[in-house]
Amino acid sequence: MAEGQVKKPTYLLSASQHDLNTYWGRVKHFANVTDIRTLFTTTKRLEEAQNVLKRAEQPDGSPNLPSQEEVWEAKRIRDSMVHPDTGSIIPAPFRFSAFLPSNLGIVVGMLTAKSIPSIVLWQTVNQTYNVCVNYSNRNASSETSNKQLGISFAGALASSVGTAVGLNQWITHTKSITNPIMRQRLNSFVPFVAVGVANMFNITLMRITELQQGIDVKDEDGNVVGKSVIAGQRAISQTIFSRIMLITPGMVFPPIIMNLMESKTQLFVKRPWIKTPFYVGMLAFFIGAFLPLCIGLFPQQSKISVDSVEPSIRDKLKGTNKKFLYYNKGL
Repeated sequence: MAEGQVKKPTYLLSASQHDLNTYWGRVKHFANVTDIRTLFTTTKRLEEAQNVLKRAEQPDGSPNLPSQEEVWEAKRIRDSMVHPDTGSIIPAPFRFSAFLPSNLGIVVGMLTAKSIPSIVLWQTVNQTYNVCVNYSNRNASSETSNKQLGISFAGALASSVGTAVGLNQWITHTKSITNPIMRQRLNSFVPFVAVGVANMFNITLMRITELQQGIDVKDEDGNVVGKSVIAGQRAISQTIFSRIMLITPGMVFPPIIMNLMESKTQLFVKRPWIKTPFYVGMLAFFIGAFLPLCIGLFPQQSKISVDSVEPSIRDKLKGTNKKFLYYNKGL
């Protein structure tokens, strides 16, 4: 190095400061990305974070370069707000950092809905929100038309309302269930089953293009080498599984705990005013605590072996010694 020349720093610019190849590394990463405090990040602060990353990617040796800690913070802000494929800002209500506050009221509504009109109302609200979240966090290498969005919404709504109303009516009118407490307990799980069924329809229908045309698969340098239907199938199946796991704690555990509390203790009899805040508090805990645990089940930037993709893609990579390709699973 010539005398007086400033050495350019070397930054770690990987996808995260945590090891995304391990489950707990992904949990820590998504705990940062889904931090509810990022909802209050301004557009100006996002621009500052993106400038930090640009300076880190091309350090010029100036004395005002960011520290590694500033780079990690900038990546955390960008990852929580910006779509990895399009580079556009995800609307705040549909980011995963808004999952807890956005879903808390919806889940309370679905779990407490008893009449058919109220069931239809809250399933409609939930599926409208789900379509927006799924679209905002999709793999964007395959286009999704307005027609597809409409079909996805209609299919998810029909499946969720049909399942919820059908199960509710069966539990209410079937003669094989004579115990009213058992009816009440079974009814408390109807929303979970309905939402689980709807999630499968919603995600599959909205991302049907990924099953028909495939999604972009890239090499380790980020170069697109083709579109893979097989990778698209994996992305959708992994997303469906993680979404069902995501709704399970908040929609299954609180009704069980409430039933136990009511049957085993006199707490709600002696202090009836505490029942609603206790219930809402449980929902908030389970939704918030399990969010990073569930969406961290699979890497967002997933990999697939070259031997597993279509022959046409394998042929392109002959002689390159590449063993894996990478794709955005979506959230």
